[in-house]
This record gives sequence, structure tokens and C-alpha cells, in this order.
Amino acid sequence: MRKKDDVPSSVSVESPIRKDSRTLMYLLLAVSGGAMDAHSYLNRGHVFANAQTGNLLLLGVSISDMDMRSTVHYLFPILAFVLGIALADLLLYILAEHFRTGEKTVLLLETLIMLSIAYIPQDYNSLANALTSFACGMQLEAFREFDGSAVPTTMCIGNLRCATSFFIKYLQMRDRSFLAKSALYAIVIAVFVCGAIIEGKLIKLAGNMSILFSAAVLFVCLLISAAEDRRDDSGGIS
Repeated sequence: MRKKDDVPSSVSVESPIRKDSRTLMYLLLAVSGGAMDAHSYLNRGHVFANAQTGNLLLLGVSISDMDMRSTVHYLFPILAFVLGIALADLLLYILAEHFRTGEKTVLLLETLIMLSIAYIPQDYNSLANALTSFACGMQLEAFREFDGSAVPTTMCIGNLRCATSFFIKYLQMRDRSFLAKSALYAIVIAVFVCGAIIEGKLIKLAGNMSILFSAAVLFVCLLISAAEDRRDDSGGIS
């Protein structure tokens, strides 16, 4: 991964255009994260694509009930999520000298996976859920940090904690930087929920094809990342 120290002194480390494009991309990733979770839960047999805590809980209940069918139903997405994290980590390691290449590879794979899920029939929901969780795992690992803060775009529990914690710190210290961080996490949560709302509406209209909304959002993120590369090549930074 290229470091800020490698940037020529004449180049601003974080231009407003770059920061705005990264902000937009992270918000779109959160929209996609909410849509993926809504799709798997509402349209694919009440399995969480992102919230593996819920799947682990339901896995434990299924094992307790000796329900092997349900055990497999919840185990597959958990394992796929882990494999997605592992693959993203491997890609980012292999492509460490070209961070954007690794980032774009993850976005391209996610987009293709969402496209394929749209054509998987309901009889194969376990496969669709595993692929969705795999994509979510990749996204979680590849896009972990924004503006110096850990900001996951596929789940909300950590963001909710941070939004609350930073807001309490703001009340205690009256430091507006804490308020800004609290607002960042709150906005990410809000757009995640918006993604779920949009996907919920689309499911009623298009069924399996509704996941194409997430594919379109991820493709826009890919275009944003590619545009950042072009700016970097013309004298910006990575």
C-alpha cells in the first residue's frame, strides 16, 4: 500500500475532491450493505447477510433443537462470510503496492456476485445467502477505515456504539470534533437503513431481481474508485 510519505511535497495529502469522493463511496457502500442484508432476510429465508451475530445465535438454537436442516441453513453464510474476509485480506496483501487495484477488485467481485444472485432461484436460497455473505465479508474487510476512523459499512452495532460514545464525549468536553465523528457514524447508520428500506420496496416489485439495486450501487462505487485512480495518475494521490 502506498503511504502518504510517498506523496510528492507539492501534492496535498487529502484534497477536498478526493475526500468528497471517498465520503460518497462509503455512504453508497452503506446503502448497498443495508440492501444486501434486507434482501437475504426478506427474500431468501430470513438469513442475515451481514449480521453474523444473529446467524450464530440462530445456529446455536438450531443445534440445541437438533435441527440439522436449519443448522446448515445458518452455518453456510457464516462460513462464507469468513471466507470473504480471508479473500479480501489476501487480495489487499498481494496488491499492497497498488491499493486501489485491490479495492477495485473487491468491488468488481461484489458487483458480479450480486448480478449472479439475481438469477439464483428460490430453491437455492442457501447458495444465494452464502454468496451474499461472502460479498459482505469482502466489503467489511476491504473498507474498514474512513477519515481515520473505523467505519464498517455492512453492519451497524459498532457504528451505533461509536455514534453514542462520541456524542457523550461531546457533551462532556464540548469538543466539536467529537460531535462531527458522532454525526459521521449516525449518517452511515441512516443510509444503511435507507438501503434496507429501498430494497424492501424493490423486493415487492421485482423479487430476486431486486438485488440488482445493490449491484448498481457497487458498480457506481467501482467507477468512483476508478476515477480516483485517474486523478492520481494525473498528479493526485492514492
